[in-house]
Amino acid sequence: MRILQTARWFFPHVGGASIRVYQTARNLVKFGHEVHLLVHNPKSDVILSHNPPYLVGTSSWIASKFTGVPFVLNVHDVWGASHYSYLQYRIGLFLEKFCIKRVKKIIVPCKGLDEIVIRRGEINSTKIVIAPTGVDTNLFKPMNISEDIDVLFVGNLAPWSGAEFFVNAANKLLEKNKKLRFMIIGDGIQRKYLENIGHENISFMGTVPMDRLPEIINRSKICVSSFPKPESVKRETPIRPISTLEFMACGKPVIVSDVYGVRELITEGKTGFLFKPEDTKDLADKIAFLLKNKEIRDNVGKNAREFALDNTWEKTARILEKAITNSL
Repeated sequence: MRILQTARWFFPHVGGASIRVYQTARNLVKFGHEVHLLVHNPKSDVILSHNPPYLVGTSSWIASKFTGVPFVLNVHDVWGASHYSYLQYRIGLFLEKFCIKRVKKIIVPCKGLDEIVIRRGEINSTKIVIAPTGVDTNLFKPMNISEDIDVLFVGNLAPWSGAEFFVNAANKLLEKNKKLRFMIIGDGIQRKYLENIGHENISFMGTVPMDRLPEIINRSKICVSSFPKPESVKRETPIRPISTLEFMACGKPVIVSDVYGVRELITEGKTGFLFKPEDTKDLADKIAFLLKNKEIRDNVGKNAREFALDNTWEKTARILEKAITNSL
């Protein structure tokens, strides 16, 4: 089968969207399909469009109409109001509904997002397929190296990633123990602000190459995903973060916000720990608990690795492949 993928982001841009597009293409090629990215190809059997933004979806729909090729929409997120003007938000909503209503099949990465897409597009649930976000367990795997980082955060340094709550929790712990070492991987609009409020023992490393990330994760004792309450950032969409799965694939204990989407990755005390979103004391207490209990860290990390092995990009691509085939 020949598949045309359209997307806004791809490497060298670093982020979840680029990883999703790459891993989808890589695994579909491994299954024997021919995949084209951001290249109009009238000989394609299907167009797979990664959205938002829905300008990508709209252009894919136009290509579908001109070529007669079925159009499948991979929806990572719905259009939100958090960082757009009112006019941009309204236009985005219009294009979103336009694409959702006209597409053959819609792929979403987690439970909950399917219900939002159904409601926004006013469509039947039979159009939706859940293909859970996966992880590359060959790249992200346990390494036998020294753990010289106490706690690690990886993500976009913006309000919707909750990096500020990680920094505030780290500050609390460093007031009591200045020997602790915290590290933040990522960049974004809040970086300067976070550097200003953060303790000197919090290292801001910026964006690092993907091939270096597994080593940095393995050097860490604990990994944190500190997403805010959805209503705080006007976010409606459930999150199934790639970075959290990468932590787990490396066999690391994770502490994550108890918000929808993320919580489905965690069996409390077995594959990780949940904390009350935006509650820096709760986060700091759980970090302190794990730092004192290496045996628990090791056991939870082992279980996290097992969970990741059952949530690979290959498994995601198999579900997606079946959905695409059924749309032809």
